[in-house]
Amino acid sequence: LRTALREFGAGVAGVDAAWHTTLAQIFSTLGALRDRDVVEQTLSLPRAAAQQAGLATSTTRVLLRGVGAPSALDTAVFRERRLHRLLLALIGLAQAGAQTHSSTLLIDVACKRLTRLHKGVMADAARFAELDDAARHGLRKRLKRLRYSLDFVAPLFAAKAVARYLALLKPAQEALGDANDVALTKAACLAAGAHH
Repeated sequence: LRTALREFGAGVAGVDAAWHTTLAQIFSTLGALRDRDVVEQTLSLPRAAAQQAGLATSTTRVLLRGVGAPSALDTAVFRERRLHRLLLALIGLAQAGAQTHSSTLLIDVACKRLTRLHKGVMADAARFAELDDAARHGLRKRLKRLRYSLDFVAPLFAAKAVARYLALLKPAQEALGDANDVALTKAACLAAGAHH
């Protein structure tokens, strides 16, 4: 949804630029909750091995404290009226059918956006070995945006060509996601190690 609005929402009647801020806050909260799950799942195997060996450990609790515990404040964003208004507006937009203010064809916009995203991904891929964890995370997000953008406009293109392209994107996105999960857990371990 965020990718579709970001890449294709400009010039569409009924799309409010303020939606981006609301959605960014919501996805930031979801991201923090996911990060906690990643750390917990990544550490579950070593924790199980420690328990089998009879070793008492509070490592996961300590590390999760470093990632940040979810609280009522974290989830308050999901109960806000502005989110509910945004969701109702999106439903209304979908029911009404989006009308653009421009005579530019969607396929032309899609080609331009997809080409820009593809070039950015390829530029980072060419220097992948030099990228630090933060830059690799940025590459993963650009790759994800490219994939989701293509998913959104796939019917505009030849199905076989889209399938071939997605067959290359999906494994790369998954590998970068796995690497990001390891980097996240490593960072949590290093942060906790300074105090415990």
